[in-house]
Amino acid sequence: MTGTATKLWTLLSARERRRALLLVLLMFAVGLAEITGLMSIVPLVAALTSSTDPCARLGLAAGAVCSKLLPTRDPYVLGAFAFALIALSNLLAFLVVWFSARMTWSVWRRLSAHVFAAYLQKPYEFFFETHSSGVVKNVVFETERFAHLVFMPALILASRIIVAAAVVLVVLVVDPVVSVGILA
Repeated sequence: MTGTATKLWTLLSARERRRALLLVLLMFAVGLAEITGLMSIVPLVAALTSSTDPCARLGLAAGAVCSKLLPTRDPYVLGAFAFALIALSNLLAFLVVWFSARMTWSVWRRLSAHVFAAYLQKPYEFFFETHSSGVVKNVVFETERFAHLVFMPALILASRIIVAAAVVLVVLVVDPVVSVGILA
């Protein structure tokens, strides 16, 4: 797995590597936004089901942060807050997919231009035995297959791993005892 990731990393240009690092940062933001959106539902459900403090069910550390961040205990405000956070996480997830698709297209375009340039470097006699449809197939379809069947799934896998890592980190910070119990 790391060997494949290393080979994919070496295929990227310097500009694409910078974009990939920015994409990783955006993926971490998606993970944090998703867990924040999910955690915002807990005070809403607590406010709807009981009259006690909705932040009390989150534990000591998260409850203290929750009671400082929540502007009110009104269920309508809490519902709007939860909806806004979940909508923000969905917007960030959309941006990750969009930037991933743009990066995949950029890699595909650059690789196909590179393969086409390699064909153009061949001697003229090479094309006597090579049909132009074979050249087009190799330049366009094979590089497209690589970009869409290898590179894009690798980006999706990386984003899901990063989001899961962000969720685990937030759970570790919020309640370490529960997270250690879950991991055990």
